[in-house]
Amino acid sequence: MYMGIQLFSKNRHYANIVIKDHAIRFVELKQTSPIVVQRVEERQLPKGIITNGKIVDYETLSTIMEQCVDEWRIKHRKVRFVVPDGVVIIKKISVPADIPDNEIKGYLHLELGTTIHLPFEDPTFDMILLHDKEGEQAEKDVLIFAAPEDIVNSYKDLFEDAKLKPCAADISPLSLYRLYFHTNDAVHDENVLLVEFDQSAMNISIFSTHIPVFMRHSQIETQAIEGQNPVFYIQDSFKEMERVINFFQYSLHHGQKSVNRIILTGEHPEINIIKDELITRFNIPVTSIDGANISIITANNQELPGQYHVPLGLALKEV
Repeated sequence: MYMGIQLFSKNRHYANIVIKDHAIRFVELKQTSPIVVQRVEERQLPKGIITNGKIVDYETLSTIMEQCVDEWRIKHRKVRFVVPDGVVIIKKISVPADIPDNEIKGYLHLELGTTIHLPFEDPTFDMILLHDKEGEQAEKDVLIFAAPEDIVNSYKDLFEDAKLKPCAADISPLSLYRLYFHTNDAVHDENVLLVEFDQSAMNISIFSTHIPVFMRHSQIETQAIEGQNPVFYIQDSFKEMERVINFFQYSLHHGQKSVNRIILTGEHPEINIIKDELITRFNIPVTSIDGANISIITANNQELPGQYHVPLGLALKEV
């Protein structure tokens, strides 16, 4: 299954669908400059149908997906979808410099499971060649994005059974960064910590010179004790962010690079409180995904809620 990573090219009339443990969401664009969303759709899912991105009750989910396709009038469309965050890994690999660029993916296929090890068998993956190192080198670096093939195929089958035509899989950090890039004056040498806070999970990724170099997914507490400051029950999430920032600065770059911007998005009910806490806790600018001066609006002139940022970034995949 193709897991494309292009940030920008030409847009077509696709269905852009994100499926999380608790919801299915769809976004359709009206125009891209400025961004105007034609329509959004959402269907809440009963608990237990999907757990940590893995489909548990395929039959029920398939019935719901077919209902959504009929109600949203998107039958037979090509569909872009997002691979669940919890099953995706990003890994930097060094390959011999004498391998032609157009043969690197074949080389990686051969080496997976032997010299290249992933935490699951039978992966599906895509890759990008990182910037060439200065001078002649024995190796060149490649970034791979991988997920278990059976999980990716379970979503592919789900869409096909609902009379859709899956054509590309993406990952949420790329979709969100694509949206950030489209709506902000992104700086080339910026090191961005991208944080997505959902109802029960947090996804952290780091982009350096527009390239994703790190990704981590974790579950978060879902309920605060009555009367307690909501920030207290997600303290572990803030500590995790601090560890990731320090890992990037000191372990990966020996103090030579640091995160200089935090981008925050998500559907967490306390997202505004989380933003205030980030501003207080870290001496780093914090920006919302839709930018300081640009609001993402729908065709009826309503501001787009944060839970639709990932499918909107997916819709921009080939702009």
